[in-house]
Amino acid sequence: MKPPEYRRSIRRMYWTMAAAGVAGAAIAWARWDWRTAAGFATGAAGSIGMFWWFHNIAEALSRRADPPNRPRLMVLGVLRYGLIAATAYVMMEFLGIEPISVVTGLLVMAVAVLAEILFLLFSPRKNART
Repeated sequence: MKPPEYRRSIRRMYWTMAAAGVAGAAIAWARWDWRTAAGFATGAAGSIGMFWWFHNIAEALSRRADPPNRPRLMVLGVLRYGLIAATAYVMMEFLGIEPISVVTGLLVMAVAVLAEILFLLFSPRKNART
């Protein structure tokens, strides 16, 4: 079982990513157009999905001592990147979404991680060692 601080930290990062994705898409829509907002929202959703994937890999590796099923992981990785490539192709070819808006949305995970680091550095802690 993970300590409560870990679970709260992960939950805060998910909420920060969701809030940054919604706020960024709203700003992109107000400043540019719906295509830019859709691109940013798609990138943010991809960023949240990648964080979820990394989080699940870390949880799985910490839970068990036996190595993961490598062929299964390889097939899932290829399928995942194929899905990402197909989504990017459809977005750029048929919807006319600029790639820079998607790339900007992908930075949502970095924003959440940096925000969590700053939160942990500057928040008062219970039982802090001095």
